[in-house]
Amino acid sequence: MKTIFLAYAIITLMITACSSGKTTFERGNYYESVITSVNRLRRNHDHKKSIETLQQAYPLAVSYYEDRANTSLATSGAFKWTAVVDSYTFINTMYDEIRRCPGALAVIPNPVNYFSKLQEARQSAAEEHYASGLAAFQTGNRDKAKEAYSFFKSANGYVPGYKDVAKKMEEALWAATLKVLVESIPVHSKSVGVSAEFFNDKISEYVHSTPVNEFVRFFTRAEAQKIKLSPDHIIQLAFDDFTVGQVMKYEKETQLTKDSIELGTYVTAATANKPNDYAKSSNPAGGSGLLVSAENDPVVTTSAPNNSNLSDKEKADKELADKLKADKEAADGALAAKLKAEKEKADKALADKLKADQEQADKEIAEKLKAETERADKALADKLKADKEQADKEIADKLKTEKEQADKDIAEKLKADKEKADKEIADKLKSEKEQADKEKADKLKADKEKADKEIADKLKAEKEQADKAIADKLKADKEKADKEIAEKLKADKEKADNEKHGDPTINASDTTDVKDPVSVCHTPPGNQSKHKTLTISRSALKAHLGHGDSEGACDSEQNQKGKSEDENDKENAPNDHRSPGKDDQKKDGKVFLYDQDQVFFASSDNNIYKYLNYAMHTVESDTNKIYGTVKATYHQYSKSTTSKGVVSFKIIDAKTGALLSVQKMPGEFVWVSEWATFNGDERALSPDQLRISKQKEMAAPPAQDLFIEFTKPIYQQITSKIQDFYKGY
Repeated sequence: MKTIFLAYAIITLMITACSSGKTTFERGNYYESVITSVNRLRRNHDHKKSIETLQQAYPLAVSYYEDRANTSLATSGAFKWTAVVDSYTFINTMYDEIRRCPGALAVIPNPVNYFSKLQEARQSAAEEHYASGLAAFQTGNRDKAKEAYSFFKSANGYVPGYKDVAKKMEEALWAATLKVLVESIPVHSKSVGVSAEFFNDKISEYVHSTPVNEFVRFFTRAEAQKIKLSPDHIIQLAFDDFTVGQVMKYEKETQLTKDSIELGTYVTAATANKPNDYAKSSNPAGGSGLLVSAENDPVVTTSAPNNSNLSDKEKADKELADKLKADKEAADGALAAKLKAEKEKADKALADKLKADQEQADKEIAEKLKAETERADKALADKLKADKEQADKEIADKLKTEKEQADKDIAEKLKADKEKADKEIADKLKSEKEQADKEKADKLKADKEKADKEIADKLKAEKEQADKAIADKLKADKEKADKEIAEKLKADKEKADNEKHGDPTINASDTTDVKDPVSVCHTPPGNQSKHKTLTISRSALKAHLGHGDSEGACDSEQNQKGKSEDENDKENAPNDHRSPGKDDQKKDGKVFLYDQDQVFFASSDNNIYKYLNYAMHTVESDTNKIYGTVKATYHQYSKSTTSKGVVSFKIIDAKTGALLSVQKMPGEFVWVSEWATFNGDERALSPDQLRISKQKEMAAPPAQDLFIEFTKPIYQQITSKIQDFYKGY
């Protein structure tokens, strides 16, 4: 009750801190006007409105509460002394506020107080609440027991330790308390016995530590048997059905095909110009090009790429495999180093946190013990002082024999109070230490589990990120290679169209569909002896004259008009498309291989065309990529281990056997392992399929862990149900 009035006074002070109190005075609230005026005078002791308000309000406030107290005393109400205590408390509060404000004390130099009368009123108020508690408690009804507990609690608030009120509070609370027996879940499987015990302990810990309701108390079977308890309710928990470690396997075979995959490369000659004079050819230095010794003829073929081209594919495959292996090893190494550093960092942080928590807990316990001891000593000293002052007053009013008896009573009371206080302090310290140790252990366990989970989640996320980065890089490299191949094919096609006539300076459009024809003597660049007469469109004449051609037929062709056909054939023989004769081929023991068709060359030198130099003309080379379809047979496996169960939750009235509540509470946990294998080309696999193919089959968690996991959601349902059902009892 005293706490309520103090809180009311504090709120009043906060609300009226910035006012002079005039407004509340005009509304007839004299007490608030006094408090407001005093607060204003604390900040400004010359505030005129506050001085005027205090002068008018204080006498009226004192008179109002005195009249209230006298009126209550004149009645025969059940709790008349409670109203008297309230009135005297308001008068004493105004007294204290004025005495602590010099500005207010100057206005009201002699404030009124009722401290002595308040103590007497408290004794009477405690007695009337104590008597009401006894009357309610005698009915034997649980609701009346709640009322009795409230009355005894109020009596103890007016006069702490009044008569045997502490004992009466315990008796009333026990009578008002609903006793609930929580039975453990029976589990007949030995393999999950430990986990079932853990589950039961978690439920027991919840109902014993969570403040569900002041008038509801839970007991285990062992606790009930120990005190021979006759419960009011029984909570029964039982598994209707549960399965731990049910394994399901899944296997799927998929035929994978992927088109437009680079299978290899081969090299071809891009230009095959014909020499016109074998006798004037030069032999390239190095002797490993197209000019080779007659005793070691090179292999010439116009068919598909030969063995040297296949070695290029193998080389490319090996380089790609080495690159992928190196990238994976680098990524795995970086990831392993990072994981190791993260693990060491997490372990160190956890150790530091545990050490700090231990030190903090020890410090808090020591400080709390010290504070409790000091508070108990001070309370005991205050109580002893108050009792002694009261005893001294009573002794002064009584005879010598009564004084001796009072001294004896005081000594016995002090001894009993001291013993009781010492016992209460020891019990409280022991209980708080046990609670602190338990909370610390639970916190350490929770922090450890949280840290392990965070590390596992982080490792998993970083591994997935690394796999994704490798897959993205492979995809980007492939797209870049495809783009380069397409651009090269386009360029090669354009180049082939321009070189259709064997001379890059002659465009196909110049000699096709000729309009307004004109003859020019065309001289190929770098080969002045190979000029010839062309008939071109007049629109192209300027371009040909620009690169050295002359208008009109060539002179050599005009001179040959008079020669015989055989002579012309003989003279022009080196320029036709036939291979030279045996006699014409040999020169200084060397042979030149030439054919009008495009040829493929096999050589130990991958760049043999750099040696092809005959008659001032170099044959260029092209690297061509081979595309095709890759295939693979993909076998995907998964193994799921399922644990699930359904708990039957019942609340039974122990006296009548009535079923008060029933509910089915399911829980399930599924652990999955996924892996894959494949036969064929791995390029046919998607990045996700490739990632899964690198995973191995993992062993399922033990049955104990599976049981704990599937009972977690059941535990949440049970505790929520208990909280909701008993909060109104």
